[in-house]
Amino acid sequence: MHKDIRALLEAPPKPFTPAERKLVRVLLADFPMSGLTTVSQLAKRCGVSDPSVLRLVKKLGFSGYPEFQSALVQNIDERMRSPLSMLPKSRQGSAGGDKWDDFIDATIEKLSECRQLQVRQDTEQLLTWLSDPRRGICCHGGRFSGFLAGYLYNHLHLLRAGCSWIATPSQLPEQLIDLRPGDIFIQFDYRRYQKTAALATETARRRQAKIVLFTDIYDSPLRQLADIVIAAPVEVPSPFDSLVPAMAQVEALIAELTARLDSTMTTRVEEIDHIRQQFGSHLLQDDQ
Repeated sequence: MHKDIRALLEAPPKPFTPAERKLVRVLLADFPMSGLTTVSQLAKRCGVSDPSVLRLVKKLGFSGYPEFQSALVQNIDERMRSPLSMLPKSRQGSAGGDKWDDFIDATIEKLSECRQLQVRQDTEQLLTWLSDPRRGICCHGGRFSGFLAGYLYNHLHLLRAGCSWIATPSQLPEQLIDLRPGDIFIQFDYRRYQKTAALATETARRRQAKIVLFTDIYDSPLRQLADIVIAAPVEVPSPFDSLVPAMAQVEALIAELTARLDSTMTTRVEEIDHIRQQFGSHLLQDDQ
């Protein structure tokens, strides 16, 4: 009986090191094809060393990389025999030509894929960082993903102090200069990747911030700079990529962080609400 490699990657027998987590993200993002390259090619793509690849393979219980690849090939063979493999990934349209239903169905499928892409060690590490009041948090997004950065920020600053959001490119210098070593820089960047995102992330890295990248499952140029990558599928039957799966990831993060900071959040929101009342506005009301 062969080993279920995806299950091993999602629930490892031993904790992964940071280098191994980078490998796992890439392997899961393009499973199983990403593991069919050479050791050096996989290591280069992930920004790790060749020995890191071999250590991961042995940690998963394989004698070496050839045995690991043989198991991947067997996995491909089984997928080709499965009836599910006959369903096209990208539907051209339903029999009735209902693009609305096609899009909703595809989005539901992508939401399910998000769960398969999750590396629990990464989300646990991210939640630990975000729960630490000593760490500042700065959120930044691109032309289309900027709303995700703002949405996350608007929740984070209710949960805890020390949060900021770079809403426009003109704010980048002033916000980045305040990053301290160990602070968290959260970058949203999906294809088509933007130069400002790369410049901002490189600057944050030089300032020794922890880099958290929310991106797609493809080869984002920022993956090698990131300490944690939260990847989401974006391709749907539309000329435009969907950020619905990414939004679900953000809301899941907010929900779990809220549960962890429940007591401190309650006190903070009560104090914010009290101050708002003094200004004649309520927390749930829009400021005029």
